[in-house]
Amino acid sequence: MTVLYAITVTLMIGVPILLAIAFRRRFRALWLLWTAGAVAFFLSQVFHLPLNNLLGRAGLISPVGPDAPNLLRTAIV
Repeated sequence: MTVLYAITVTLMIGVPILLAIAFRRRFRALWLLWTAGAVAFFLSQVFHLPLNNLLGRAGLISPVGPDAPNLLRTAIV
C-alpha cells in the first residue's frame, strides 16, 4: 500500500505541474496566473475546511463518510 500512496502523491503533484508547463509553453501564459490560482485554491481551503468542522459541530451538516446519508447536502453546503 505504501508504494501505491507514493505513486498517488507523485501523480497528484506531478501531473498538474507538467500540465502547467505544457500549457505555459503552448499558450505563453504567465507563471503569475498559475501562482494566483494556487494561492486562491489554498486560501479557499483555509476557510472551507474549518467551516465544515464548525457546521458539523453545530449540527447543520452530517459527518462526511462513504455511508453518510446526507452526503449531497454536505457537498452543497
